[in-house]
Amino acid sequence: MAVFMSNSSRFQLLLQEMLDLYEKINATTAQYKDKNDEEKTISWDEACLKIPTPNGPRCTERSILEIYKYDRAIIEKLKDEDIFQTVNSTFTSPIYGSNFDYLTTLGKPVKNDQDSQIGAEALRMRWMIQIDVGQLTGDEKTERVDKATLAWESAFVDTVDAFTKESEKESEVFQNAARSFMDATADAILGDLQLLFGGYVLVFIYVILVLGRRNLVEIRLTPLTGENPMGQKSLHRDNCHKDKVHLL
Repeated sequence: MAVFMSNSSRFQLLLQEMLDLYEKINATTAQYKDKNDEEKTISWDEACLKIPTPNGPRCTERSILEIYKYDRAIIEKLKDEDIFQTVNSTFTSPIYGSNFDYLTTLGKPVKNDQDSQIGAEALRMRWMIQIDVGQLTGDEKTERVDKATLAWESAFVDTVDAFTKESEKESEVFQNAARSFMDATADAILGDLQLLFGGYVLVFIYVILVLGRRNLVEIRLTPLTGENPMGQKSLHRDNCHKDKVHLL
């Protein structure tokens, strides 16, 4: 999913940028290794969830651009007032032939006195992928995701991020994929490992220098050799004694 936040009062320019991203995403491919460790390539047409339409199976992609059948020639000639008049009066998809409320693709709506939508600050685009659960093995069954779709999602994220860095945009674009949560948590955990290790080192040094006495007998240093089950042996004053000598 990608969300466009408008920086311009010209809504038609925003639709053109959405179409630019749509074309980039649909041309996105990804490399991955299959079960036999062979290099494979997956395209959007192979990763997408296809549903029947009057013109045959088609990938599931939902956005306001659907009203105009993703036709650049039509979109470039649109006026803002025409766009919202169409959105408020269109309830059937010209591509899929099913009912759909296109107002649900708009965020932060702006309405007039007649409660008709005349503007929006955000637009949402959705791409839906499918997974053959029967082909999943091992950890894939737990995560309910396969290597191919994970690879394509990663390419999707990279494509959107690269698109947002392009200059002279009329909008800000935010992406979210099924793997986004996994990526975010993995980065957070791996980033905290260094801090966690450093914390243990500091506590260890504190115990040695502050709680123990600075001599070889009473220092609280537990070498990893010894006879106890933990492989450690503490040095205490009680363990250090002199043999008694009996004078006859």
